[in-house]
Amino acid sequence: MVLNRKRKFLFCTDYESSAPNWLPLSAGFFQRSMSRSSEKLAFFPIGEEENPREEILSSVKAVSFRGQRVPGDAAQEKILSLHGETVGFLEYIPAKNGENKGIFSLATVEVADDGSGDSDQEQQILLRFLCGGEKQGIVSLNGKEVTFTQQEEEA
Repeated sequence: MVLNRKRKFLFCTDYESSAPNWLPLSAGFFQRSMSRSSEKLAFFPIGEEENPREEILSSVKAVSFRGQRVPGDAAQEKILSLHGETVGFLEYIPAKNGENKGIFSLATVEVADDGSGDSDQEQQILLRFLCGGEKQGIVSLNGKEVTFTQQEEEA
């Protein structure tokens, strides 16, 4: 099984910096999954003029990566040491016209399996990013430098 390489995922610990150091999540990973959960509040009609409705109070997206441990890979070395920490999480799909639409969010890192205890060739790892507060924007690439520019919200 090969991970879809069109969608790119990056993370950084210095997301508040003017030039964050984004690291790609790619080496060794062969499976990715996403799920979303929401906390909702339901409103039921009291009078005849109101319709029942739901209001989303909060929403969390979980992005999981499963793969092989790749010793020496900068992204894996860094992320495996960040269990429970908050990181910047960025996903985008490279566009042919150069305007890469992306989503930035703050995420809590969950290292479910770091591969320790397995033989060198069999070290399976499982990472999960719990993302909230998604912001839409444009991802610009200049060599290895990655920049996220948030889109203005429409009034």
